[in-house]
Amino acid sequence: GNNSSLSHKQKIRLEQLKDECIILDKNGSGIRQLIESEFQTKNIYLSSFSNIIEIDEPDLIKDLVINNVGIGFFYLSSIQNELRNNELKLIEINDIELKQEFNLIASIDNFVRGRYNKIAEEMISYSREELYK
Repeated sequence: GNNSSLSHKQKIRLEQLKDECIILDKNGSGIRQLIESEFQTKNIYLSSFSNIIEIDEPDLIKDLVINNVGIGFFYLSSIQNELRNNELKLIEINDIELKQEFNLIASIDNFVRGRYNKIAEEMISYSREELYK
């Protein structure tokens, strides 16, 4: 939420998260695996954080973060409305890069007929924008 102790910052270091309450999806979620993998490349493990809450429901995680219970990690596409409404604030972590590969898969017939060309073009355009931020 916007009242977190980190909400006034644009960028932070990973170490600054260690004293924060971190709200995560339970084991197995894509974002959880991405976070754990990136943290491990820096020799940091979730067990080194002082306060972690694990929840199965992504919408509940979002509600808890909005209500300043802790901080969370989300796919940008899942929080666009909350960012636009100033319910959440994006804070960049300087020393990690959370990127994930996505693939659009469909039958060749659908591509030949042009059904997914626009979606593929938008994904490529978005990826380029993110790459050069």
